[in-house]
Amino acid sequence: MTVSPNSSHQPSRRSASPWVIAIVVAASTAAHGALLGLPWPFESEPFELSEPVLSELDDPSLMDIAVLPRSLLASENVAAADADEEAALEVTPQPRTTDSEPEPEPSLSQEPEPELEPELEPASKPEPESEPLPTLPGEDDADPVGALPEESGLTPGSTPSIKTLDEKLSDRSEYIFSSFGIVKPGAIGPELINWVAPGQTFPEKVDPLEVPYRLTGECLSSAPVSGTLSIILEPDNTPQKGPKILSSTGYPLLDEKALELVAAHPFPDRTEAKGYSLEVRVVGYPAHCP
Repeated sequence: MTVSPNSSHQPSRRSASPWVIAIVVAASTAAHGALLGLPWPFESEPFELSEPVLSELDDPSLMDIAVLPRSLLASENVAAADADEEAALEVTPQPRTTDSEPEPEPSLSQEPEPELEPELEPASKPEPESEPLPTLPGEDDADPVGALPEESGLTPGSTPSIKTLDEKLSDRSEYIFSSFGIVKPGAIGPELINWVAPGQTFPEKVDPLEVPYRLTGECLSSAPVSGTLSIILEPDNTPQKGPKILSSTGYPLLDEKALELVAAHPFPDRTEAKGYSLEVRVVGYPAHCP
Protein backbone atom coordinates (compact mmCIF):
# COMPACT_ATOMS: atom_id res chain seq x y z
CA MET A 1 0.00 0.00 0.00
CA THR A 2 1.37 3.38 -0.97
CA VAL A 3 0.99 6.35 1.45
CA SER A 4 1.11 9.94 0.24
CA PRO A 5 3.58 12.26 1.87
CA ASN A 6 0.86 14.48 3.46
CA SER A 7 -1.33 11.71 4.80
CA SER A 8 0.17 12.05 8.28
CA HIS A 9 -1.35 15.60 8.80
CA GLN A 10 -5.00 14.87 7.88
CA PRO A 11 -5.99 13.13 11.17
CA SER A 12 -4.92 16.30 13.16
CA ARG A 13 -7.26 18.62 11.17
CA ARG A 14 -10.32 16.43 11.73
CA SER A 15 -9.60 16.17 15.46
CA ALA A 16 -9.52 20.12 15.86
CA SER A 17 -13.07 20.92 14.51
CA PRO A 18 -15.04 19.64 17.56
CA TRP A 19 -13.15 22.02 19.83
CA VAL A 20 -14.01 24.99 17.73
CA ILE A 21 -17.68 24.08 17.81
CA ALA A 22 -17.55 23.70 21.57
CA ILE A 23 -15.96 27.11 22.04
CA VAL A 24 -18.59 28.80 19.81
CA VAL A 25 -21.45 27.09 21.69
CA ALA A 26 -19.99 28.17 25.04
CA ALA A 27 -19.58 31.78 23.92
CA SER A 28 -23.14 31.88 22.56
CA THR A 29 -24.52 30.45 25.80
CA ALA A 30 -22.66 33.05 27.84
CA ALA A 31 -23.95 35.87 25.62
CA HIS A 32 -27.57 34.67 25.94
CA GLY A 33 -27.19 34.41 29.65
CA ALA A 34 -25.87 37.95 29.93
CA LEU A 35 -28.73 39.22 27.74
CA LEU A 36 -31.34 37.41 29.82
CA GLY A 37 -29.80 38.88 32.95
CA LEU A 38 -30.55 42.47 31.86
CA PRO A 39 -33.60 44.14 33.59
CA TRP A 40 -36.82 44.30 31.52
CA PRO A 41 -38.80 47.59 31.07
CA PHE A 42 -41.79 46.41 33.08
CA GLU A 43 -39.53 45.66 36.04
CA SER A 44 -38.31 49.30 36.23
CA GLU A 45 -39.32 51.45 39.13
CA PRO A 46 -42.69 53.25 38.83
CA PHE A 47 -42.60 56.79 37.40
CA GLU A 48 -42.74 59.46 40.03
CA LEU A 49 -43.84 62.97 39.33
CA SER A 50 -41.40 65.70 40.20
CA GLU A 51 -42.34 68.50 42.55
CA PRO A 52 -42.79 71.14 39.80
CA VAL A 53 -45.38 68.91 38.09
CA LEU A 54 -47.24 68.35 41.37
CA SER A 55 -47.24 72.09 41.95
CA GLU A 56 -48.83 72.64 38.54
CA LEU A 57 -51.53 70.09 39.42
CA ASP A 58 -52.51 72.27 42.35
CA ASP A 59 -53.90 74.82 39.83
CA PRO A 60 -57.71 74.85 40.28
CA SER A 61 -58.27 74.85 36.54
CA LEU A 62 -56.32 71.57 36.16
CA MET A 63 -58.13 70.02 39.07
CA ASP A 64 -61.48 70.94 37.52
CA ILE A 65 -60.49 69.29 34.27
CA ALA A 66 -59.35 66.16 36.11
CA VAL A 67 -62.61 65.93 38.07
CA LEU A 68 -64.74 66.66 34.98
CA PRO A 69 -64.97 62.97 33.84
CA ARG A 70 -66.66 62.06 37.17
CA SER A 71 -69.88 63.80 36.14
CA LEU A 72 -69.77 62.01 32.81
CA LEU A 73 -69.27 58.62 34.43
CA ALA A 74 -71.88 58.92 37.19
CA SER A 75 -73.38 55.57 36.27
CA GLU A 76 -70.13 53.68 36.93
CA ASN A 77 -68.77 52.59 40.24
CA VAL A 78 -67.39 55.44 42.38
CA ALA A 79 -64.44 53.36 43.41
CA ALA A 80 -63.47 52.73 39.78
CA ALA A 81 -63.65 56.50 39.09
CA ASP A 82 -61.31 57.21 42.05
CA ALA A 83 -58.89 54.65 40.74
CA ASP A 84 -58.94 56.30 37.33
CA GLU A 85 -58.21 59.69 38.94
CA GLU A 86 -55.21 58.29 40.83
CA ALA A 87 -53.90 56.69 37.65
CA ALA A 88 -54.35 60.01 35.80
CA LEU A 89 -52.27 61.79 38.43
CA GLU A 90 -49.37 59.33 38.01
CA VAL A 91 -48.86 60.15 34.36
CA THR A 92 -47.64 63.33 32.77
CA PRO A 93 -50.57 65.73 32.23
CA GLN A 94 -51.49 66.02 28.61
CA PRO A 95 -51.93 69.43 27.03
CA ARG A 96 -55.43 70.73 27.23
CA THR A 97 -57.57 70.55 24.12
CA THR A 98 -60.16 72.94 22.93
CA ASP A 99 -62.92 70.28 23.32
CA SER A 100 -62.47 70.01 27.11
CA GLU A 101 -62.03 73.72 27.86
CA PRO A 102 -64.01 76.71 26.62
CA GLU A 103 -62.17 79.48 24.84
CA PRO A 104 -60.89 82.14 27.22
CA GLU A 105 -62.91 85.32 27.22
CA PRO A 106 -61.11 88.46 26.10
CA SER A 107 -59.56 90.44 28.88
CA LEU A 108 -61.53 93.51 29.88
CA SER A 109 -58.34 95.45 30.47
CA GLN A 110 -57.35 95.20 26.83
CA GLU A 111 -58.20 98.43 25.10
CA PRO A 112 -60.04 98.05 21.80
CA GLU A 113 -58.29 99.26 18.71
CA PRO A 114 -59.38 102.79 17.86
CA GLU A 115 -61.57 102.96 14.82
CA LEU A 116 -60.47 105.27 12.08
CA GLU A 117 -62.87 108.09 11.69
CA PRO A 118 -63.94 108.63 8.09
CA GLU A 119 -62.79 111.85 6.54
CA LEU A 120 -65.64 114.26 6.49
CA GLU A 121 -66.00 116.71 3.69
CA PRO A 122 -66.14 120.27 4.93
CA ALA A 123 -69.77 121.16 5.11
CA SER A 124 -70.81 124.46 3.75
CA LYS A 125 -71.60 126.96 6.44
CA PRO A 126 -75.30 127.72 6.62
CA GLU A 127 -76.20 131.24 5.80
CA PRO A 128 -77.19 133.16 8.93
CA GLU A 129 -80.85 133.84 9.10
CA SER A 130 -81.74 137.47 9.17
CA GLU A 131 -83.43 138.52 12.36
CA PRO A 132 -86.61 140.54 12.06
CA LEU A 133 -86.16 144.23 12.65
CA PRO A 134 -87.71 145.57 15.85
CA THR A 135 -90.91 147.49 15.37
CA LEU A 136 -90.79 151.04 16.64
CA PRO A 137 -93.84 152.81 18.03
CA GLY A 138 -95.91 154.33 15.28
CA GLU A 139 -94.62 152.00 12.56
CA ASP A 140 -97.56 149.61 12.56
CA ASP A 141 -99.21 151.49 9.73
CA ALA A 142 -96.00 151.97 7.77
CA ASP A 143 -95.22 150.12 4.55
CA PRO A 144 -93.67 146.64 4.99
CA VAL A 145 -89.90 146.28 4.65
CA GLY A 146 -88.89 145.96 1.03
CA ALA A 147 -91.98 147.67 -0.35
CA LEU A 148 -91.28 149.78 -3.42
CA PRO A 149 -92.00 153.49 -3.08
CA GLU A 150 -94.77 154.78 -5.30
CA GLU A 151 -92.66 157.56 -6.76
CA SER A 152 -89.98 155.13 -8.03
CA GLY A 153 -92.28 153.82 -10.72
CA LEU A 154 -90.99 150.26 -10.23
CA THR A 155 -93.24 147.24 -9.93
CA PRO A 156 -92.39 144.01 -8.13
CA GLY A 157 -90.17 141.84 -10.34
CA SER A 158 -88.93 144.71 -12.51
CA THR A 159 -85.25 145.73 -12.67
CA PRO A 160 -84.09 149.34 -12.39
CA SER A 161 -82.84 150.90 -15.61
CA ILE A 162 -79.17 151.86 -15.98
CA LYS A 163 -78.55 155.58 -16.08
CA THR A 164 -77.10 157.09 -19.20
CA LEU A 165 -74.09 159.38 -19.08
CA ASP A 166 -76.26 162.49 -19.57
CA GLU A 167 -78.57 161.38 -16.73
CA LYS A 168 -75.57 160.98 -14.46
CA LEU A 169 -74.38 164.47 -15.36
CA SER A 170 -77.68 165.81 -14.00
CA ASP A 171 -77.38 163.80 -10.75
CA ARG A 172 -75.53 165.52 -7.91
CA SER A 173 -74.59 162.18 -6.26
CA GLU A 174 -72.62 161.08 -9.35
CA TYR A 175 -70.02 163.84 -8.95
CA ILE A 176 -67.18 162.32 -6.92
CA PHE A 177 -64.00 164.37 -6.68
CA SER A 178 -60.61 162.66 -7.09
CA SER A 179 -57.23 164.38 -7.29
CA PHE A 180 -55.45 161.20 -8.32
CA GLY A 181 -55.41 161.96 -12.09
CA ILE A 182 -54.66 165.69 -11.88
CA VAL A 183 -51.23 166.51 -13.38
CA LYS A 184 -49.57 169.89 -12.96
CA PRO A 185 -49.00 171.84 -16.20
CA GLY A 186 -45.21 171.67 -15.93
CA ALA A 187 -45.26 167.86 -15.51
CA ILE A 188 -47.42 167.07 -18.54
CA GLY A 189 -44.59 167.46 -21.08
CA PRO A 190 -43.05 163.94 -20.74
CA GLU A 191 -46.49 162.46 -21.38
CA LEU A 192 -47.10 164.50 -24.52
CA ILE A 193 -44.04 163.17 -26.39
CA ASN A 194 -45.72 159.73 -26.42
CA TRP A 195 -48.57 161.16 -28.52
CA VAL A 196 -46.78 162.23 -31.68
CA ALA A 197 -46.88 160.85 -35.21
CA PRO A 198 -43.82 160.47 -37.47
CA GLY A 199 -42.35 163.94 -38.26
CA GLN A 200 -43.70 165.53 -35.03
CA THR A 201 -41.79 166.55 -31.91
CA PHE A 202 -44.86 167.43 -29.86
CA PRO A 203 -48.55 166.92 -30.60
CA GLU A 204 -50.29 169.83 -32.29
CA LYS A 205 -52.38 171.96 -29.95
CA VAL A 206 -55.95 172.70 -31.12
CA ASP A 207 -59.03 174.51 -29.76
CA PRO A 208 -60.19 173.52 -26.26
CA LEU A 209 -62.78 170.80 -25.80
CA GLU A 210 -65.74 172.20 -23.84
CA VAL A 211 -67.68 169.95 -21.44
CA PRO A 212 -70.99 171.40 -20.18
CA TYR A 213 -71.78 171.48 -16.47
CA ARG A 214 -75.39 170.30 -16.01
CA LEU A 215 -75.99 171.14 -12.33
CA THR A 216 -77.21 174.68 -12.77
CA GLY A 217 -76.41 176.89 -9.79
CA GLU A 218 -75.14 173.99 -7.65
CA CYS A 219 -71.68 173.96 -6.17
CA LEU A 220 -69.50 170.89 -5.78
CA SER A 221 -67.13 170.05 -2.94
CA SER A 222 -64.24 171.17 -5.20
CA ALA A 223 -64.41 173.15 -8.40
CA PRO A 224 -63.49 171.27 -11.61
CA VAL A 225 -60.09 172.12 -13.12
CA SER A 226 -58.93 172.14 -16.72
CA GLY A 227 -57.70 168.79 -18.00
CA THR A 228 -55.67 167.59 -20.99
CA LEU A 229 -56.65 165.06 -23.68
CA SER A 230 -54.45 163.62 -26.46
CA ILE A 231 -55.25 161.70 -29.63
CA ILE A 232 -53.53 160.61 -32.89
CA LEU A 233 -55.77 160.75 -35.97
CA GLU A 234 -55.46 159.37 -39.48
CA PRO A 235 -56.24 161.64 -42.51
CA ASP A 236 -59.84 160.35 -42.49
CA ASN A 237 -60.25 161.22 -38.75
CA THR A 238 -59.98 157.58 -37.72
CA PRO A 239 -58.21 157.37 -34.32
CA GLN A 240 -54.83 155.67 -34.62
CA LYS A 241 -54.23 155.98 -30.90
CA GLY A 242 -56.41 157.22 -28.07
CA PRO A 243 -58.18 159.29 -27.09
CA LYS A 244 -56.81 159.39 -23.56
CA ILE A 245 -57.10 161.78 -20.61
CA LEU A 246 -53.55 162.79 -19.64
CA SER A 247 -54.69 165.16 -16.89
CA SER A 248 -58.08 164.88 -15.16
CA THR A 249 -60.64 167.57 -14.42
CA GLY A 250 -60.94 166.15 -10.91
CA TYR A 251 -64.22 164.38 -11.70
CA PRO A 252 -64.20 161.05 -13.57
CA LEU A 253 -67.76 161.77 -14.77
CA LEU A 254 -66.65 164.93 -16.61
CA ASP A 255 -63.58 163.12 -18.02
CA GLU A 256 -65.86 160.43 -19.45
CA LYS A 257 -68.01 163.07 -21.14
CA ALA A 258 -64.87 164.65 -22.68
CA LEU A 259 -63.88 161.30 -24.28
CA GLU A 260 -67.35 161.12 -25.79
CA LEU A 261 -67.32 164.68 -27.20
CA VAL A 262 -63.85 164.44 -28.81
CA ALA A 263 -65.27 162.33 -31.64
CA ALA A 264 -67.30 165.35 -32.84
CA HIS A 265 -64.61 167.94 -32.19
CA PRO A 266 -63.39 169.86 -35.30
CA PHE A 267 -59.76 169.02 -36.13
CA PRO A 268 -57.69 170.59 -38.93
CA ASP A 269 -57.43 168.73 -42.21
CA ARG A 270 -54.29 166.58 -42.69
CA THR A 271 -52.69 164.41 -45.36
CA GLU A 272 -51.00 162.06 -42.90
CA ALA A 273 -51.41 160.87 -39.35
CA LYS A 274 -50.92 163.56 -36.74
CA GLY A 275 -51.07 163.85 -32.95
CA TYR A 276 -53.18 166.46 -31.17
CA SER A 277 -53.38 167.87 -27.64
CA LEU A 278 -56.60 169.44 -26.34
CA GLU A 279 -57.50 171.36 -23.21
CA VAL A 280 -60.60 169.98 -21.52
CA ARG A 281 -62.56 172.95 -20.17
CA VAL A 282 -65.66 172.62 -18.00
CA VAL A 283 -68.15 175.37 -18.92
CA GLY A 284 -71.21 176.49 -16.92
CA TYR A 285 -69.83 175.98 -13.45
CA PRO A 286 -71.20 178.73 -11.16
CA ALA A 287 -68.78 181.63 -10.65
CA HIS A 288 -69.90 182.16 -7.06
CA CYS A 289 -68.80 178.65 -6.06
CA PRO A 290 -65.44 178.44 -4.27
